[in-house]
Amino acid sequence: MIYRFNNEDSSNGFKVNAADQKAYSGGDFKGITGKLDYISEMGFTAIWLTPVFDKEEKGYHEYWINDFYEREEHFGTIEVLGGSLA
Repeated sequence: MIYRFNNEDSSNGFKVNAADQKAYSGGDFKGITGKLDYISEMGFTAIWLTPVFDKEEKGYHEYWINDFYEREEHFGTIEVLGGSLA
């Protein structure tokens, strides 16, 4: 789950509430790409991300999608992952 894994870009860390299990906790795309070596060192050759799309507020599992053409604003830009949603 992106929003729980690792936060490397504090600029998108608005509405963070670590005390609320259903609220955004700070992880982002830079947090994922910044830990790829760490993930690889554990022996993993692939990762499966939860959806990156705009989701309902407090849609903690990230599967309550609002718009499949927009990324979740808390995660940063999709270009950080090397792609686009189009």
